[in-house]
Amino acid sequence: MGDFVDVRGVGCLLLTILVVVSLISLSAVIRDIGPMIVAYLVGDIPTAQAALFVNESDLYPVLVETPRTIRPGDDFMLTVRGAEYRSFIDPTVISFTFSTEELSFVRNISPTTIHVLAVGNRWLLEPIECEISTVRLDTPPASFFLEITETLFFTPDTKISDSGFTEIRVDRTPIPPAKVTQGVVSLLGFLIGVFGVAAIGKS
Repeated sequence: MGDFVDVRGVGCLLLTILVVVSLISLSAVIRDIGPMIVAYLVGDIPTAQAALFVNESDLYPVLVETPRTIRPGDDFMLTVRGAEYRSFIDPTVISFTFSTEELSFVRNISPTTIHVLAVGNRWLLEPIECEISTVRLDTPPASFFLEITETLFFTPDTKISDSGFTEIRVDRTPIPPAKVTQGVVSLLGFLIGVFGVAAIGKS
């Protein structure tokens, strides 16, 4: 009689090898593209700040905050907040208008204008926010500029206005399709191996 071959044992060994190989392959994929995906899933994107109107005595200095980088197709918030205390003897309306020349990439800016009433010796009320929507283009720009125009209305006939710019970088790094495919195949192999070993162990 020939040697008895333990089919269950061989099958379990092969499935275990499949699990190990799949884990090694999956870990390599996660190491390559994981940080990029995780950063955007958890929103762990650094904030960039631009100080505008700081050297102009009549305008109100502000800090403009945006994500340091975005991905094509992202929606993100632009925040404007006061950069110093200022004494407004008379109630003064401060208007902020947002625009860009990158109209093929920026789909929508909402709102385009925000009015703030400043009274007394105070900070500029609360931070104000503007939502920017972008388009997932085949060839997005490496960066683009948002223009922020500040206008102070002292009286209906007296106002001053100026514009500043903040730059937003665009992360154009593609997630390689080959890596995504490798990750899916590795995950499937891992699941098949784990459930296969469990099924053999129960039989």
